[in-house]
Amino acid sequence: MKSHFLSPFLVGLILFSIQSAYGESPEAIELNTEGIRHLNKADYSLAISKFTKALVIDPSNETTKMNLCKAYEGLGLTQRKAYKLDDAISSYNQAIQIKPSGHLYVLLGQAQQAGRNTKAAIKSFEKAYDMSNKNTEVLDALVGG
Repeated sequence: MKSHFLSPFLVGLILFSIQSAYGESPEAIELNTEGIRHLNKADYSLAISKFTKALVIDPSNETTKMNLCKAYEGLGLTQRKAYKLDDAISSYNQAIQIKPSGHLYVLLGQAQQAGRNTKAAIKSFEKAYDMSNKNTEVLDALVGG
């Protein structure tokens, strides 16, 4: 009777083939996986380090870029809660450079507003509104929150 399981060698070969077919480096995948572990533990600095190293190896990996963006966002939120507003603004700007979004511009504007930089905050909020296709829910969130 034949066994219906895959040997570890065969599984490894299949994974390697899939990675090769999509051009993904096993090292970059491992670094991204490590970064996700650190991101889930809210160890944002270490997550940023892992994602950045993964992007050096595979600079076009959109998943890793998104993960790096989330790590900078998390770091910014942590810094803002600790009233390290300049650091938070820097973290949000890093995230925006990677993957601009209305959500990130709202966070940036909130940090700028908390730091009493009203002109910069207004520009960030306007950018968020424009990026949301002038969605009134974004406007409501800005006015209410």
